[in-house]
Order: sequence, then structure tokens, then C-alpha cells
Amino acid sequence: MATKERKQSDIQQREQEGRGLLVRGGSSEELRDILVAVYGTLKHGFGNHALLSTAVFVSKAKTERKYPMVIHGSGLPFLVEKKGIGHNVDVELYLVNKDELNQLDILEGHPDWYKRKKAGVVTPEGDVLMPYIYFAPDSYFSKRENLYETYEYGQDM
Repeated sequence: MATKERKQSDIQQREQEGRGLLVRGGSSEELRDILVAVYGTLKHGFGNHALLSTAVFVSKAKTERKYPMVIHGSGLPFLVEKKGIGHNVDVELYLVNKDELNQLDILEGHPDWYKRKKAGVVTPEGDVLMPYIYFAPDSYFSKRENLYETYEYGQDM
């Protein structure tokens, strides 16, 4: 327990100082110092998680602010940056290196389609962190949409 508390404290301190957490992880000796939050097909157990196979899992969390997460007919989730509408969305936090972040940017079409922005998340321990989150264009949200708190394969859409 003390190790986990120290880990969270170290993450918070580095975030406050504008630095990412430096972690050696996976089979690579590369440093992973970029914190990202994922909410859809990049989560553990979903098809695109392979892009995070060498990333370092940090924690589950929820977005600090409410956002609308919509799931269109394709079955893919889209998080739209309309603060205060929707839910505190369930996310998974990972530390990645620059190459892994580049692969995520390619998948998400950043900066032309999704926009990668820093946004607050809260861990189960109550720590507030500022990972990158991929937001879909505003046009993906309409007031008629069903809004979701979590993305689960086979979820009733």
C-alpha cells in the first residue's frame, strides 16, 4: 500500500512541476513519461489495446469533469469536449513514450480528426492527474444522443 501511495504522490508531484513520470517498462528500456487516458477500444480487452502492449498501466480513473460520451451505429465511442454535459467517464491511465504516443495519434487522426488535449481525471485514491485524452469533433454530439459513462463491448446502444 505504501508503494502505491508513493507512486501516486510521485505522479502528482511531477505533474505539478510540469514533468511526466519517468518509468522503465515492458521489454524496452525506453522511458515512458507521457500520461494518456483511454476510454474506448484502446482499453484493456479491446481490439486496439495492442497499441498499448508495451505501455505501463497506471490506474483506472474517471474524468474530473462531466463529458458526453456517445456511441454511434459503428459501435465506437466518441468523447466530446462539452464540459458539464454527460458523465464522469471511466478511463484507464497509461504511461507511454513518444513513439507510442505517435501511434495513438495516427489511430485517432490527431490533430485532423480527434484532438489530443490535457484534461483532469480522478483516480480511485482521489488523486487528480492531467493526462492527454482524445476528444472527437463537436459535431459528433447532439442532444438526442444517449450518453454513456463507460464503454463495454456489446453494450446496448
